[in-house]
This record gives sequence, C-alpha cells and structure tokens, in this order.
Amino acid sequence: MSIVKVCKGNITTISEKASLQEAVKLMEEKHVCSLFVLKGKEKNQKPIGIITERDINVKILAKKTNLKGMTVAEVMSRDLLILASYQGIKKVHWDYAL
Repeated sequence: MSIVKVCKGNITTISEKASLQEAVKLMEEKHVCSLFVLKGKEKNQKPIGIITERDINVKILAKKTNLKGMTVAEVMSRDLLILASYQGIKKVHWDYAL
C-alpha cells in the first residue's frame, strides 16, 4: 500500500523563523496538533522539521520556560524521515537495545 493511500488531508506548515506564539495560535486556528516546519523562500521551501504540541509541552511548559521571543526552530524536532508519496508502507520490526 502506498503512503498516499494512508495519508489524508492537507498539512499545515510554518516558517522556522516564526515565533512559538504564532505556532500555538496556528495550531488552535487549524485544529491541528503539529506543524511541518519549512525553511527557505516561497518557491524553494523545504521541510526541515516538525513542531508538535508535545514538543511545546515537554521542552517549554514542563521546564517553565517562557516561550516569549522563542522561535519554532528552537523547539522543533529535526531529522525527518521523508518519503515519496509512491513509496510503500510495510510492517517494520524495531529492535531496541536494552
């Protein structure tokens, strides 16, 4: 089964330079729990990360850090695994070292 058959809907994006306050507001407006983070100018943007509610909760709120003045790039998760829409999905077995 291809990825495109599993994924639904549009994604919501935000610039890496946007403030965390902008990110939270956009999540609320769009009723989403995550935003894909883009870098670059309009025509040459590329995904470089994702920011989730969990990122904000764990990295900011749990540590009682003031989000004022912070950018999305400071909090987002990096190292995305990016796949083409035609690629298939199969069951993956993960081995964890104890």
